[in-house]
Amino acid sequence: MSGPVRTLVLAAAATAALSTAACQDTDQAAPSAPSAPPATSASPTPKPTLAGPGTTCGKLVTPGKYAAKVVLAKGHMSCKTAVAVVKRYYRGVKAGKGGGNAATLKVGRFFCASTTAAGASTGNLGSCTTKTADLRIKIKAQPDVN
Repeated sequence: MSGPVRTLVLAAAATAALSTAACQDTDQAAPSAPSAPPATSASPTPKPTLAGPGTTCGKLVTPGKYAAKVVLAKGHMSCKTAVAVVKRYYRGVKAGKGGGNAATLKVGRFFCASTTAAGASTGNLGSCTTKTADLRIKIKAQPDVN
């Protein structure tokens, strides 16, 4: 035998030998094929950096046209969250949802209120605080918003 026929016969013999070995009842486990490497998963999304008390997180303009800055007063949270809370508060105030002289409004887990005119003269325009007071955001007057 030569050429392609010989190759075919050898391949058939090898297949038969492997099939017979796989079907035999033995006390030893057949060696397993090497397993594929574990699939790699995407890296977990990094947690946002948390800012602490005294951090100025952003600037905005209040519905009363005051330039203001958002400052963390207590606890740790992302600046993105702090600014978003204040912006949602002011959107609610503009829509007439705030109650009383202080325009109090619940924003998510925060309770927000604006100061009175007397309080605004000190530079404090309002604040947002959680019910447990573990987080507090101050809204302070800012000379200019760029």
